[in-house]
Amino acid sequence: MKISLFGQSVASLAVAGLLSQAGNQVQVVVDDANIKLMSIQGVDEEPGLAVLLSTEMAAGRLYCVENRQAAIQESEFIFLGLPASEIKEIQQLIDEIGALTTTDLVVINQSTLPVGTTDTFQKQINKQLAERQANIEVDIVVMPELIGKGTALKEFQSNDRIILGGGSEASRQKLKGLFNSFCFDSFEDKPILWMATTAAEYTKFALNAMLATRVSLINELANSAELFGIDMEEVRQGIGTDRRIGFNYINPGCGFGGVGFSEGLDVLVDTFKQRGADATLLTSTLAANEQQKEILFRKAWRYFNRELAGRQVTVWGVSYKPNTASFENAPSLKLVESLLAQGAKVAIFDPKAGVDFVAHFNHPNLVCCSDMYQALESSEALFLLTEWPLFRQPDFAKMKSEMAHPALFDGRNIYSPEQLKSEGFFYTGIGRGEVV
Repeated sequence: MKISLFGQSVASLAVAGLLSQAGNQVQVVVDDANIKLMSIQGVDEEPGLAVLLSTEMAAGRLYCVENRQAAIQESEFIFLGLPASEIKEIQQLIDEIGALTTTDLVVINQSTLPVGTTDTFQKQINKQLAERQANIEVDIVVMPELIGKGTALKEFQSNDRIILGGGSEASRQKLKGLFNSFCFDSFEDKPILWMATTAAEYTKFALNAMLATRVSLINELANSAELFGIDMEEVRQGIGTDRRIGFNYINPGCGFGGVGFSEGLDVLVDTFKQRGADATLLTSTLAANEQQKEILFRKAWRYFNRELAGRQVTVWGVSYKPNTASFENAPSLKLVESLLAQGAKVAIFDPKAGVDFVAHFNHPNLVCCSDMYQALESSEALFLLTEWPLFRQPDFAKMKSEMAHPALFDGRNIYSPEQLKSEGFFYTGIGRGEVV
């Protein structure tokens, strides 16, 4: 099948690579056909993605093109993977599709746009086809982006389902055949879920809202547990083993970040307000998360008796989650901003995001280190913000020898309070360890 892809999000490129691997001809529409897909920001952070794209391009099944008109007219399927911030570009592309397409076409919208946008696009195309008296069918189907950075290939291939919204019966059969070629071994066990376009759009926002509320609730419970001298890890085990709840998204921490998650919730809240719907819980969830990003700073502020000026401190992990260089909306931004404002000297180490993070602040008291232990030299406190795998089993003796004062503020609860205390550290986590 001939497929065109507009937009180079990591999620879209993952789908493009898998589609081409299944034997389809996939062309990515770009401004410069000489672009190397493997060099696009974020691709190298996805395990296996750069190799997949390179392999498929070498095999001639995946390639870049500049001719938008030819891409529209030659394709059986078009994937839209442009970010929501480029809504004007998306609208222009919809206009081009309505004006140029000459054969039946299925457009798969992966862009996260406000509820109702896809139906508006469909009406727009239908009007253009009618004006042209074109006897063809162009269906726009919503495919919510349900995979995250750092796990795109793995999540798409192992997902429980694909959610698709809209489309005629003919389009649905075409898409079923397309995805059945590489997604699932059995549609009986892992189906495509079909729904209305607005329901599919809403599902993306609803999933984010559910997960964010779950995270903020467990954080609130953990913060309060400290006041009762309760170890939240024991409570987490009691909650997670209840099959109605499970363990996903109940790890207390210093708040969630990332663009898609937070901005998606903001869009949903705005949508509710525009329609006169109640957004009390979601508004509270977002506010609680912003407060949670400050929790380690508040602990350090109290621990050092409000005297942070001139102190050397260390931050391990500034990206909003492991396996990504992105620190947009990350808890590290608020922590480091607050530490610098108090006159602290901050050394950071992050496997991917360190250099860009320091450049973002451009502050004389903020430095990036190339080694996690080097960052601890003369430090009076270590803040763990991102649970990168290499942080899980560090050399505690070496850490202590490098530090001027062994205090560890664990924003992801990856360490054992008992072990850290036995190693001679002051330790506090989220709902664990010393109350500060």
